[in-house]
Amino acid sequence: MGPFEPGRFAAAAALRVANSYKEEGNAAFREGQFVEALEYYSDAIASVDSRCEELAVFYGNRAACYAHMGMHSDAVADCDAALELRPNYVKVLMRRAKARETQDEPDLALEDMRKVVEVAPNSKEAREASAAIPRLEAAANAKLEAQKEEMLGACPRPVP
Repeated sequence: MGPFEPGRFAAAAALRVANSYKEEGNAAFREGQFVEALEYYSDAIASVDSRCEELAVFYGNRAACYAHMGMHSDAVADCDAALELRPNYVKVLMRRAKARETQDEPDLALEDMRKVVEVAPNSKEAREASAAIPRLEAAANAKLEAQKEEMLGACPRPVP
């Protein structure tokens, strides 16, 4: 596409509109108005093409709204969408890990925390993730042991 192609102008205009929605969403989020912020972020998502790099930010922000509203499966879904576009998005990896832990998925939360440490080892998020890893390992192991016990308990044992 050349520098004066109509599609380029349309995409730039759509991004300006989307960023305006994002800023409105950020203001609502800061005020604790999570439903309103969610609507603005949804408008931002709907305003741009599916290949727009900023979509990762819009999905990540909307995931934060869902998390604050206790809608953790929706938060995970939006984090997944953001990470499809930007796989090493540390902030979103952290957000998804916390949502997964809340959903009693410590093994998946652990994967995300380990990835944070791997991709951004010197960040504050990596320090937070490193602190969470032992707790998540223990929770994942405990859940696995409980599942094993449940399976063994469900099977009849031979009588000696």
